[in-house]
Amino acid sequence: MLPFGLYGTSKKACKKATSFAVALSPCFLKQHTYNDKTGTAYKTSNVHVAPTRLRGMSVLYYRCLLLCLVAGTVSATQIYSKRTLNVTRHWNSDDEDDGIDDIRQELIRGRREAQQYTEFQIDDHIREHKCADDAVILEALLKDYDKHKIPGGGSVEVVVELWVQQVSKIIEITSEFELDVYVTEWWNDPSLAFSHMNPCKHNISVDGPKVLKKIWNSGACFVNTKEAKVHHSPFANVFLQIYSDGKVSHNYRIKLTGPCQNALRTFPIDQQRCMLFYESFNHNTEQVNMIWMPTPILLLKENITLPDYVLVDYKASSIDRLYPPGIFNELVATFTFQRLYGFYILQVYSLSTLYVFISWISFYLGPSNIPSRTTVGVNSLLALTFQFGSVVNGLPKTSDVKAIDVWILFSMAFIFATLIELAIVGFLTRNEKPTTITCHCSWLCSFCPEWTAKKLDKASAILFPIFFFLFNVWYWFIFLGLTTLNK
Repeated sequence: MLPFGLYGTSKKACKKATSFAVALSPCFLKQHTYNDKTGTAYKTSNVHVAPTRLRGMSVLYYRCLLLCLVAGTVSATQIYSKRTLNVTRHWNSDDEDDGIDDIRQELIRGRREAQQYTEFQIDDHIREHKCADDAVILEALLKDYDKHKIPGGGSVEVVVELWVQQVSKIIEITSEFELDVYVTEWWNDPSLAFSHMNPCKHNISVDGPKVLKKIWNSGACFVNTKEAKVHHSPFANVFLQIYSDGKVSHNYRIKLTGPCQNALRTFPIDQQRCMLFYESFNHNTEQVNMIWMPTPILLLKENITLPDYVLVDYKASSIDRLYPPGIFNELVATFTFQRLYGFYILQVYSLSTLYVFISWISFYLGPSNIPSRTTVGVNSLLALTFQFGSVVNGLPKTSDVKAIDVWILFSMAFIFATLIELAIVGFLTRNEKPTTITCHCSWLCSFCPEWTAKKLDKASAILFPIFFFLFNVWYWFIFLGLTTLNK
């Protein structure tokens, strides 16, 4: 029979002794996993606590343990089902302190691991809170769904957004450009609303390529592209998300090859205007109204630059286009590319100017060096002709007179004029005695009524640079300037 004083030991001391004894016993303790917000247990798991040698335990704790177990006042399971392990009493023995620290660390580690919910725990949570998961909702939505029925009573508004990822190239020969874009469509389909199903989430992401074939969609496409292909890296880049209020978000990444417009009148200081037309292929405006987002076009890169071009402007617009089935709403995305003409300045304009200057060297060789002067003039003309041919090989064969054509032709004209002057000088020096030309009808006659070969060379050395300078002023400031402004 136990002493009454021992039997009347406080409940707190009894709990401490019980917790210590149970912790040191080689048994399996039940540990519960809790929801951090509600405190509701998801799952009960068995955690094995390694036995510890009981040394230095006083008889008082053994008696308290026996008393508590017999009386049934406290159970080990209830003690360890609490969120925290409150061990406030200090043990006198160092060995006992080490044992309690090991047990505390083991229990804390088990509690942290339990906070990382597994798939089975999430399923238990769904069943306990009675909320529907994505698979159940999607199956219920598609069960009696009619994909041929246009949402909104036969008229729906589709909002479109375009993200430009990269412009790969611009091909001048075929007047086309290639780019990668993300296309996003938004529309509202009341048949896909699931807020009344008590969902666990307010939006669900589904298998885009598979589910998109089972629901209604606008059937929109780029109608003016030469080639369009959805990326597969490694699977189809199609994203589909359904919201609880019936809103649908459809996004896909696609590579396009579209047309460009360029008259090449100001080449190489010109621009390329490339356009994409996006419209519903199956529904006219009365059924599907295509509109742009408030921010219709977004560049994923700050600067889109190619070896020959840089994107300087982009804009979005909308037009109504008439077809036999009716009026279709068409979204237009226009991209303007400015040619980088640094290559042509160095390789064409600078070299052609140098060839013209070289042809003027013949004016200083004297009237008697006709063969040398002829070689200089002809070589300059041939070099300029070869360079002009290499430039036009990379351009489309159009009948438009390009700006670079004007420059090359005038440069050839200046070199050819030096050869004409050389022919006149050769005519005046064909005999041993120099021949003169008497002028009677020209305004030049007032300055020099008689022209010799030397006087003609001196006048050409002054007049040719002056006329070439005036040509540059007209070309750069008048011809190109006015043409660019008018365009």
